[in-house]
Amino acid sequence: MHSEPALDALWCNQATLGPLIQAMPTHLWRLEEAWRGKHIVTFAQAPEDSDWDRFKHYARKVRVFGCYQHHRSLDIHTDAMLTLASYRPAISLLPVLREVTFSTGSPENKSFLFAQCLLSSTIQHVSLVIDVEQYATRALLSAIPLNCPDIKSLDIKLSPDLEPSSAQRGSQTLHSAVIDLVLAMPRLRSLRIPSLSLRFNVLDHISTFSSLSRLETGKLTLDTARLRSFSEPNSRFPSLRSLTFSVESLEAAALLVDSICRPLTSLTITIKRDSSAAEIPNFVHTLTRHPCYESLLHLGITIEHAQNGPNEQADASDVRALFLLPRLESLQLSSRPFAAAIDDAWLATAATTWPQLRSLSIRGMTETTLAGLIPLVRRCPLEHISVDATWTPFNIQHLLIIGNTQVQIIDIVNSRLQGDVLAVLRCLLLLFPRLKSVHNEGRDDAAAWAELQRFLDRSLQC
Repeated sequence: MHSEPALDALWCNQATLGPLIQAMPTHLWRLEEAWRGKHIVTFAQAPEDSDWDRFKHYARKVRVFGCYQHHRSLDIHTDAMLTLASYRPAISLLPVLREVTFSTGSPENKSFLFAQCLLSSTIQHVSLVIDVEQYATRALLSAIPLNCPDIKSLDIKLSPDLEPSSAQRGSQTLHSAVIDLVLAMPRLRSLRIPSLSLRFNVLDHISTFSSLSRLETGKLTLDTARLRSFSEPNSRFPSLRSLTFSVESLEAAALLVDSICRPLTSLTITIKRDSSAAEIPNFVHTLTRHPCYESLLHLGITIEHAQNGPNEQADASDVRALFLLPRLESLQLSSRPFAAAIDDAWLATAATTWPQLRSLSIRGMTETTLAGLIPLVRRCPLEHISVDATWTPFNIQHLLIIGNTQVQIIDIVNSRLQGDVLAVLRCLLLLFPRLKSVHNEGRDDAAAWAELQRFLDRSLQC
């Protein structure tokens, strides 16, 4: 039938089982108004075996299911879930399901109690958003590896309130249950647990996953002595290409990266404690002699608590050493020591060295100006740019430049706006003719930035 492709597309992605219930004979179900325009579907009478035909027909088209607590206009009554769960032994509710997202939501979210009814061997991608502790949460975590042995991608977001502490025994148990789930899935290709802290023994176990190509973790609780014992680079993370993690120091970050001898294409690091500029040379040296130096496409470095002081600036040669990474397409530096050593000459060299640069973000006051962006606009296919700089107008006479039409929003943290605001706007629109918004998070020159945005808004109305 010609309508089947359209029906496949229509049913492919569902956020609730409500539409499937509504596909059954109309005398079986009814809608009850809940709150704020939302409705709950429930069974008006018990279905017979023959009543499930349309449910089963359309259920075979659902490949992506997102069980979110919010953004749903049609929810399911608990009684209806009980009816579905009682029929679960006879059928797999969604027999071709490939991707599923579960969210615990609020404690009143009863539908999460029936999440196990959707688990099947066809599922390859699982996302869990755990905001509250429910007694069904750990049961679901235990059931996933048993019912979904072929999962390739696992994404778990744990609320900060559920991080383990000595005062929260329940959260400690939940944390352990999440770790147990991760360790029971050795066939994973992608593992994202950004809010989960890991100890060395857990990371050591994950490093044996032969197919894992993407790893994103929270804080790694490691000491440098144990990191140095992480010394079998040829057997660790054999397929890893993308790595995101946070540690206490640049020294620990350098040791961990050095112990993973793989041609990474993406590396994102967050440093949690105070770090000084003295730690930067060894870190940069590690990067530029690592097997990833020829393969790295994305590099992100964030130092959350950089030390202040006249000597807390990276040496210019260390920052320029990043040009030894020839294939970068995305660079994010959120660090005062790095930023303080970057000027217009550095941006000009970046434009020449990285002709495929699509995203550049430098947080922390640099020595760059608005004119320093000209080489980047001329040579690079930028889609995103955010560089803390001194925004002063430049001479646009006889300047031949083809503006970047991809960048429409510029978000900066603490830039300075100097000179005539209208002149700055003219320069901006020359560089980025489709610019719609400029947002500066810093409090300095707030009136001038607001005026710049007003002028920009007016130009969009012309």
